[in-house]
Amino acid sequence: LPYRMRSRQHGESKLGARVIAEFFMLILYHLTGRLLPARFFLFAAVGAVGLGAHFAALTLAYSVMGASFLASQSFATVVAMTGNFFLNNVFTYGDQRLRGSALWRGLLTFYLACGIGALINIAIAEWLYVQSVAYWAAGMSGAAVAAVWNFFTTASLTWGGTAARRG
Repeated sequence: LPYRMRSRQHGESKLGARVIAEFFMLILYHLTGRLLPARFFLFAAVGAVGLGAHFAALTLAYSVMGASFLASQSFATVVAMTGNFFLNNVFTYGDQRLRGSALWRGLLTFYLACGIGALINIAIAEWLYVQSVAYWAAGMSGAAVAAVWNFFTTASLTWGGTAARRG
């Protein structure tokens, strides 16, 4: 049945980007048979943006600046991790958003948690590259394997604390 809404007279709509993202996140959660936590889909969306940043940094360092693949992949990993932390803090964990000094502690725990994922990422990517896989495919493979690790570790280490810790 059609419904016609009247113009808002007071305040602002609460239907923002986060509410829309949560709606689609819940649809994906149910479509996948509830195998993955619903929040994973926002984390994955942020990861897709991070993957773009990763490849941009990888291409800049490797193809444009001529750095070694290992150094380029390492640089790209740090760029992507930093961007992903700030985007996840706003979008994926907006209800648990870290602020003030907790933001910087959160960034450090995010680096720590993702550090293992980064080592996995770099090791897999470097091994594939040495096996003559294209640098971009090697980079994508390393990043994909690390994504699963990163979600579960940062969910508990970075955003899993108490409200008091979040400042």
